[in-house]
Amino acid sequence: MQLSDRKRKILQAIIHDYIETAEPVGSRTICKNHISDLSPATIRNEMADLEEMGYLEQPHTSAGRIPSDLGYRVFVDSGLERYRLTIKEMLQMQEAFKHKMREANSIMSEISSILSQMTNYTAVATSKRASNIKIQSLQVMPIDARRILAMMITNDGGVKNQLIVTHKEIDGVRASEITAVLNSCFAGMTVSDITPEKLAEAGARFRGFAEIDDVFEFMLKSAAEIEKQEIIVDGSINMLSFPEYSDVNKAKRILEYINDKKSLNMLLQSPKRENEIEVIIGNENPLDEFKDCSIIMCSYNLGGRSGSIGLVGPRRMNYSKAISMMEYLKNELDNIISERTDEDE
Repeated sequence: MQLSDRKRKILQAIIHDYIETAEPVGSRTICKNHISDLSPATIRNEMADLEEMGYLEQPHTSAGRIPSDLGYRVFVDSGLERYRLTIKEMLQMQEAFKHKMREANSIMSEISSILSQMTNYTAVATSKRASNIKIQSLQVMPIDARRILAMMITNDGGVKNQLIVTHKEIDGVRASEITAVLNSCFAGMTVSDITPEKLAEAGARFRGFAEIDDVFEFMLKSAAEIEKQEIIVDGSINMLSFPEYSDVNKAKRILEYINDKKSLNMLLQSPKRENEIEVIIGNENPLDEFKDCSIIMCSYNLGGRSGSIGLVGPRRMNYSKAISMMEYLKNELDNIISERTDEDE
């Protein structure tokens, strides 16, 4: 059944007030604050209809109503008026993208922190390097008489390094020779090609360099770190500021869920609608642990890393502000990708 304009206005008024107060909303409040040309009795009748249709819930017999998941869904999908970001908020988000040559994971970590601070929700993100990341170069450099620095540089600007203690002194000439052989063997390979078998095959070319096993171990470790799926969580404690989680046991459970990397990874699987903001409300969540939450998320692809970033809050979250923040973020990411594409061309 399609909602009449009057029912839609009443639903929007209830959601607006419930987001602000976390208290069930009654007909007199709606009459006083939003729709003064209707009597409380008329509004009550309309609220009863909305409850019967599944858009509202009545938590207590004598209380007002609160929105259901379906009510929030209609609210979000029916041309939600967007929050207008302030100049300060836009500058805060732009600051995270200021140094565009940083690793994408560093940018997403900072963005998560900013989103959490500005919305008071929990910001979460997944971050994984693309499978075709290649080794641009490998270097071995002497630091002092008994230490060398091993470096791996990838074609997306990533740098890994490690200090290695040597058994005998390695001078600059010997270090250059080892560097040349390493690059002849491995430069241009994808990081997923760095396997113990490949390293064993190359080992014969490094006679007289006892530290090659340490260098190979560094390469394996670096390749694994590059390919590893990372989970970023910022502001998990923010959930405790909402009345929904005032119960100690409920608060403890939600914090455990939010800090469980496996659960978050499942929760933040790439949005179904590629390149769009996705809003997942209450029971729409794939995990039972998050049925009392809403998530606003989008996918990204930046600097060889891809994943999803989202905001987790109570179902009673400020959708207007959270969606506007995510849209602004997505536009900034798209601008960076466009600039990098133009530079490559």
